[in-house]
Amino acid sequence: MSQLELVDGTLVLHRFPQMREESPLQAWDAADEYLLQQTLPEGPILLFNDSFGALICALNPRPVWHVSDS
Repeated sequence: MSQLELVDGTLVLHRFPQMREESPLQAWDAADEYLLQQTLPEGPILLFNDSFGALICALNPRPVWHVSDS
């Protein structure tokens, strides 16, 4: 279980497939944290290749369009 600390709360995220608790792998990276710290424009957001969905979860309930190639 990994926790992503946000300004307005905490997300508990699981990487798929789930790993053992001692695994250093997590469902987000520094780029995700950086983007979430920025002031985002009003209105819908378009995300490309959000590998584990951390950004989509963090941006809820804003309208998000997601495009992925995997």
